[in-house]
Amino acid sequence: DLGFAYKDKDFLLQNLSFEIFKGDRIAVIGPNGRGKTTFLNLLASELSPTLGEISFNPNVQTNYFGQTNINRLHLNNNVEEEIQSALKDTSRGKARSLAGLMMFSGDAAMKRIQVLSGGERSRVLLAKILATECNFLLLDEPTNHLDMTTISWLEDYLVKTNKALLMVTHDRYFLDNVCSTIYEIDNQTLYSYKGNFSYYLEKKSETQHAAERNEERIESILRKEMEWLKRGPKARGTKAKARKDAIYSMINREKL
Repeated sequence: DLGFAYKDKDFLLQNLSFEIFKGDRIAVIGPNGRGKTTFLNLLASELSPTLGEISFNPNVQTNYFGQTNINRLHLNNNVEEEIQSALKDTSRGKARSLAGLMMFSGDAAMKRIQVLSGGERSRVLLAKILATECNFLLLDEPTNHLDMTTISWLEDYLVKTNKALLMVTHDRYFLDNVCSTIYEIDNQTLYSYKGNFSYYLEKKSETQHAAERNEERIESILRKEMEWLKRGPKARGTKAKARKDAIYSMINREKL
């Protein structure tokens, strides 16, 4: 089982076990600070597991769009040249088309990377990632700096591709339309749901309602048992002691 902890810190992730296959489209969700981006970094080999290992098929080619990876762009290239560097096709047509899709139309594609804002550099990096041949895409917040037209195009591209995809995004509509599996990271581990985000919400709601009903049932039992205790039962036999032990166990239980 996979585990990871930053130096001198408690485990951020532990007991993770999962499999990813060709064509899987997985969204990683969970509260901020629980390890979503760390999980992507582990899969991208940007970090090494503290426990366990990640085993890849020898034919896997991974491309990773991460927010900090914009520092790897070549500052002296212009937008078109930087995208072209990722293409096997040496003609300018595809690079210019991708530049346009990423909101660098016309002369904007001639801007040098060094004069671009962080958001603009992110769009160039995303274009490069999509231009580079691979069969496993890792995307961390890919829609952050895109307009609605580009988001719609990216959504269509990801739904139609046969590449394996694993991404983190706060764009719930985009997530719901693209992904068919949800990985929830919480309490240091991973929970898998086979379905889109709407399915996840439905199952999560069912689980929470079941937990609430169970909590209400325990509270009802506790009220009755506390009344029994207040009456000061005189019996000190095995049954009375066992009943008291059960009450204390319920009182000290971990809340669901």
